[in-house]
Amino acid sequence: MFRKFEWQDAVKIILALSASGFALSAENKAGFISLLAMLVVWIVGFFARQYGYKPNKVHLTGFLFVASVVLTLFFQPVNMPPFPVWGNDLPTWLSGVLVWAGLVVEIGGQVFIWATANYNLLLSQTLKKIEPGQSA
Repeated sequence: MFRKFEWQDAVKIILALSASGFALSAENKAGFISLLAMLVVWIVGFFARQYGYKPNKVHLTGFLFVASVVLTLFFQPVNMPPFPVWGNDLPTWLSGVLVWAGLVVEIGGQVFIWATANYNLLLSQTLKKIEPGQSA
């Protein structure tokens, strides 16, 4: 169902990334995504061989999106705004809470946008590595 882990390709990717000092350029991000896709295919193949588990599309999609969110937070760490401190004035505090909530939604939107872009790359790389004729 899934190809074997191609450790030679993984070594090539790691060497190429280390040659540029692991700088987070667009090419290196694509390299990290390719390496992660290889690991995902290997992990899924391992569970398929050992336990007979064949993931359906929903499980694979969910796992890849969670991985892409983690990858996004690795590439672009976010700074959460501090929660407003209670100052014995309810209207001022509620105003601060609403501003804080707006900032959190804005940050979450940016993470979601970049995670979707990473997910699309990760999904295409993962599906390339699955043997032809086999669907997840």
